[in-house]
Amino acid sequence: MLDKDIVYRKTQRGVDALAIRQGGLTPRQRSLLILVDGRRNGQELATLGAACGEVAELLNAMLTEGYVERLGTAPAAVEARRATAAPAPLPLAQVRIQAVRRLNDMLGPAAVDLCLRLEKAQSLQEFRATLHRVEASLGQVVGSQRAAAFVSDMEKLGAA
Repeated sequence: MLDKDIVYRKTQRGVDALAIRQGGLTPRQRSLLILVDGRRNGQELATLGAACGEVAELLNAMLTEGYVERLGTAPAAVEARRATAAPAPLPLAQVRIQAVRRLNDMLGPAAVDLCLRLEKAQSLQEFRATLHRVEASLGQVVGSQRAAAFVSDMEKLGAA
């Protein structure tokens, strides 16, 4: 069970595992660990890390293995600010990784062409334009609502 009010941060072991790209992390754990920043609570991690799979399970495994630690609940002032402010956008590289993962989860091997298009984007503007072109192609396969939800999710992460 994920405690949605607890704020999590990387331990030194977690920082080291990301730096050397080793350390026994699964790809999904690594993706989620990138999102852990000492400011996000369990709810935010669950939302941002939805593409990683079962966030509670991944986070609990990383807690047990010493990659992350609990900081406690965020102060009320921080919570109030979070309620009114949008979460800080992720860098383009991280949004691109999340987009590729989500497409692979939705389409499997058929996602290769769409993923390659998104990976070629070198700027935020290029990524946005490509994202909307991908939406049209994706909509033909998974339906327009699901494709629009994908684009919306990616824009919320940082591509807006």
